[in-house]
Amino acid sequence: MRQSHFVLQRFWLISLALLLLTACHRSSRLPDAIGRPCEVVLIDGPHHELRKILQNRRMEGLPQLEYLFDLTDIQPSDFRGDMKEAKIIVRYDRRRTSASKTNVYAFPQTIITDNGKNPELLVNDIQQAILRHEQIQLLRHRNLKMERMVKELTGKQMMIPQDMTSFKRARHFLWLSNNDGRVMKNILIFPKGEDVDSILRWNMPGEEKGMYMQLASSDNNSLRSQNAWKSKVSLQDQMIRGLWEMRGDAMGGPYILYQRKSSPWCLMAFVYAPGNPKREPMLELEAALLSFRP
Repeated sequence: MRQSHFVLQRFWLISLALLLLTACHRSSRLPDAIGRPCEVVLIDGPHHELRKILQNRRMEGLPQLEYLFDLTDIQPSDFRGDMKEAKIIVRYDRRRTSASKTNVYAFPQTIITDNGKNPELLVNDIQQAILRHEQIQLLRHRNLKMERMVKELTGKQMMIPQDMTSFKRARHFLWLSNNDGRVMKNILIFPKGEDVDSILRWNMPGEEKGMYMQLASSDNNSLRSQNAWKSKVSLQDQMIRGLWEMRGDAMGGPYILYQRKSSPWCLMAFVYAPGNPKREPMLELEAALLSFRP
């Protein structure tokens, strides 16, 4: 399996306390927003300025090509009815760069107005909106039992998806999973500074002797020396993407490693979904990792 190494940079991270406040104070008059997490309703300019920026953006760290956004183009005159209740709406305005409003016509919703002159900022703003919406969904559908296990191990709060009901506990190690044969979502928690492959080999064996999970073979797997960790999500957080594989078997898929600078714990999310899209389950798991807070 060919390994791709990606570092995800975030300009800001989502506060769990802010999300709780937002969820608790939502207007009861707003309908639920419509659409899947990465669907974007696009009200573009005369020369398709925004579509040119967004249409070929691929999600990093996946073993196959999946685009970041699913775009639906409409004319300003068509912005009515269900279109006004979309989760993410991006409008072209040559006078503005990345102005945004939330929860105008539905909840959770983000409306971004942009002139396309700063493409990376626009892409980042949409990604942040997606993650914020994913965390609001987690607040609605969370697994409190698994969250207590995380708190017992780490002393920290973290939102866990409701369907992740399977677990394995060991000394200084926790594995949470939805144990779904079609799209299996997983979260691992273990001490920061340990060799990742050693953790995986000891705790994540395969079906037969000699099989075990590892980062794909071209990785430099020691977090003590990995240069990619120098690229930061924020001043307090570090994230890296890549591919994992099962030694002695054909299994594999994408992973995210995440740690806070002030925390002694490393979090790893990974998906096994042969023949199925991996973008949305990875986004859900990323939103869960980013909720790891005191």
